[in-house]
Amino acid sequence: MKRRTWIDFGLLAALILLAALVVSRPQLLATSEAAASAFNSGGMETVVYHNLTLQSDGWTYISDPIDAPISFNAVVPEWRTAVVNEEISFEMRTGKNGVWEAWTPVLHSHDLLQEGDVHDIGDMLVVPAVDRTHNQVQLRAYTSLALAELRLTYIDTSEGPTVEEMVATQALLDAQQGYDTQATSANPKPTVISREVWCTDSGCACPPGGCGNSCLDSDPLVYQSVSHLVVHHTVSSNSSADWAAVMRAIWRFHALSGGRCWGDIGYNYLIDMNGVIYEGHRGGDDVVGTHAAGANKGSMGVSLIGTFTWPEEYSVGIAPPQSMRNSLVDLLAWKADQKNIDVYGAGYLPELYGGRTRLMGHRDVYGTTTCPGGQAHAMLPEIRDQVAQRLSWLDTSWYYIDELDSRVTRSNSNWRTPTYQCGYNAHSTYTWSTSDQNASPYWHEYRFDVPSNGVYELQVFVPYCNTGQDETNSANYTVYHANGSDTFTVNQEARVGLWTSLGQFELSVNSNHRLYLDDITNDDGNGVWFDDIRLRPVTVTTGNITLVAPGNSTNSNNREVTFTWETEAVSNSTGLRFEAATDQGMNNIVYSQTLDGGTTSLTHTFGEDYQALYWRVIVTGNPEIYSPVRQILIDATAPTIGASSVYEMPGGYYLIDNADISDALSGIDTIELNYREVGNSVWISAGTNGNSTAFAFNAPNPSKSYEFRYIATDQVGNTATSAVDATTDQAIALQAAAFAAVVFR
Repeated sequence: MKRRTWIDFGLLAALILLAALVVSRPQLLATSEAAASAFNSGGMETVVYHNLTLQSDGWTYISDPIDAPISFNAVVPEWRTAVVNEEISFEMRTGKNGVWEAWTPVLHSHDLLQEGDVHDIGDMLVVPAVDRTHNQVQLRAYTSLALAELRLTYIDTSEGPTVEEMVATQALLDAQQGYDTQATSANPKPTVISREVWCTDSGCACPPGGCGNSCLDSDPLVYQSVSHLVVHHTVSSNSSADWAAVMRAIWRFHALSGGRCWGDIGYNYLIDMNGVIYEGHRGGDDVVGTHAAGANKGSMGVSLIGTFTWPEEYSVGIAPPQSMRNSLVDLLAWKADQKNIDVYGAGYLPELYGGRTRLMGHRDVYGTTTCPGGQAHAMLPEIRDQVAQRLSWLDTSWYYIDELDSRVTRSNSNWRTPTYQCGYNAHSTYTWSTSDQNASPYWHEYRFDVPSNGVYELQVFVPYCNTGQDETNSANYTVYHANGSDTFTVNQEARVGLWTSLGQFELSVNSNHRLYLDDITNDDGNGVWFDDIRLRPVTVTTGNITLVAPGNSTNSNNREVTFTWETEAVSNSTGLRFEAATDQGMNNIVYSQTLDGGTTSLTHTFGEDYQALYWRVIVTGNPEIYSPVRQILIDATAPTIGASSVYEMPGGYYLIDNADISDALSGIDTIELNYREVGNSVWISAGTNGNSTAFAFNAPNPSKSYEFRYIATDQVGNTATSAVDATTDQAIALQAAAFAAVVFR
């Protein structure tokens, strides 16, 4: 992660600034320092105030007016409390010559925090366009507030083209470049104000690594194909109408020293209240931004300019205006169409554990922020539908059942919800797992209520949420269907942020077919999640694909397996696909092969054994036709045999035992004991004793010495022979009590 460097511009400048500040507000400051941007068009300066204490007026704690070193149209607060990690809250307001704007709460801006930061950082306060700039700041709190350090970064980007001027300039550029927004595709890229139009700072145009500025040069140009779409908000004031100036201020604070020193604006695109879209990080398709830490690679970050929280999250939040929402849909539809992104789906990102939904809010990345604000986050399901409509593939094939749906019943229990709400439709429910089989369970039951009789694929969603605990590795989903019921164990920890298929089931209209999940698992104290499920009808495979061999539940001791099947002619078929997976839902694919339509067999050598390997054949086309799923076991590994023991028993015979014979996959079938005289090469069988390891041995000639070996065979025919490691000369004499302990252990 990039770290900010604070610059001292020389003792003389610091002393002059310090003297001016102390004269005007002696109770505020112990020391101060200023930092200015290397690119000084408009200006940005940071003043650091040490040991700031607000004075009580009897009702609140308030500072004297703080005079800024420059006139500014935006200011960003950072602070460090006297007590490490102390949670504080305060308000700020800006003004000009004693004429003040309204007080604004200051909350943490998680989009601006970096790993290793020792300062908290607040929202950017923006001066109303009618005033252009202010020159004073004031703080207020409702409890005593002691700040070890307060940093205020004052930014002046008031000079520059207006939004109207930029829109006109961009239209002229697009016309000169021959860009026709209506001709590129069914979902063309909407009009975007390019960086060369909105950013008047020379640093915006310099090439990566060639700026001569440590911050700008530290940001390399990196590309990664986009598979996910992330929505943010800038958590800046909603009152400004000069969004062009706000854009310039955001860039300056993100990019330069005195701000975040990221080298560029973090988001890939930004949208203002009027729906104007601005090009963000470096520009260009698939450019990696700096907006969501581990989710940067593979995602496109779009930030709504303003604050869109619920009142209980942040009192100044509003709902995103319709013009802003329309532009967001335009932008996301273009990218989803371009990259073939299933906005209803979920998948992996290259630098994150677990999956994430393809269209998400910033809070869904780690679950540690309110971004993009509750009101913006709540609209994402509707945005998802609108994007899908633009792409003409609204997901009508799936039937969704939300955990809050009327078709879901649940136990009257103390259910939990995440601190920052997450889940497939912006909410989910969880509880803690228990291995106590006699506990009163916490449960949800989803009634399917399918529209017609048929075979349906069933998938469940496990959200990625932040609770500070792992998720259960053994959530037990029971499906009640037309042919009975089946229970499937899902490792939710391994499937967070992903849809997981439980398989295909025959379901009926007006039936009691349903899905049941409770909190009784094989572990304790881990999260058990209850979120959306979905079903879709699948074409019945009878008469289209018949699996021939290997049969269901077949065991094999050869990793080279030949699969055979038969298919009937299917209209609109484009070929076949063979799949093998480690789960019945066919989520964890270990081998997949595309085949010609007339293929009826495939031979593949697997690289390891599988206690349970599932396979199927799919006729590709529209629609796809799925065969049933069959299970086989592959065990090409011989049993293991440890050291043997020989005991001389009170009755004059020997007990031969080997307590360490095992087979990890198919299990032991038979165990045979061999013996021979020491010095003789011919082995004689003493017989088998099922899969028992203990044998009674009467020596044919008590005056001779005998040695022994074990032969173990597993359920699929793999055989192992032990070393010769025990003889009657090494026998341990046992008394009756010890004999009983050995035989009956």
